[in-house]
Amino acid sequence: MFTVLEKVAAYQEERFRQEGACARGLDWKSADAQRSNFETLLAMMPSETASVLDVGCGLAHFDDFLRDNGYTGSYTGIDLSPLLIREAHARRPGLDLRVHDLLAEPLADRSFDCVIASGVFSARLDTPVEEFEEYAFRMVKAMYRLSRRGTLFNMLTTYVAFEAPHLYYGDPSEWLRRSAGLSRFLRLQHDAQSYFFALGIYRQANEDQRRRAGGE
Repeated sequence: MFTVLEKVAAYQEERFRQEGACARGLDWKSADAQRSNFETLLAMMPSETASVLDVGCGLAHFDDFLRDNGYTGSYTGIDLSPLLIREAHARRPGLDLRVHDLLAEPLADRSFDCVIASGVFSARLDTPVEEFEEYAFRMVKAMYRLSRRGTLFNMLTTYVAFEAPHLYYGDPSEWLRRSAGLSRFLRLQHDAQSYFFALGIYRQANEDQRRRAGGE
């Protein structure tokens, strides 16, 4: 019996073998869809210098995007797939990239400023929806424990006209409710061109909001 994580890792490796080192090889619909989601996450980052842990980093494309947009914080990427990490090392030697299962081997609490996961909650495959949601929330809680300032993740939204049977579609209001159990400082973004929404769970109030509240 394969676990959810083992199924997802095998699926991602097969996609990579079929499509190669591109956005589609990481199961994105297109490079534009990947970029659109990266843009949303960048806008939700707590600062341009925050240290980042990228969970399910694939080929470390998110770090490419961050550097192209002036980000100067440190980057660490983890993925379940030895194949993808090997390929990521080949294209980005010197980056801190590791094969790591966050649920099986928890890292030290509050090790990174910001912990993100982009596209990792899409491939449900044949896992029952309730089981997949339980796994996804365990991941989100593990990510939040690792963060000093907050965690960001995205999901396909239920507000679509068609749902592919092997993918997971999250109800934004339900995930907002779940996330409120971790922190009251939340940010939901549902205005991108893609069919994804993004959620930020922060440890303290947004600095711009605090300045406005103080009359500055």
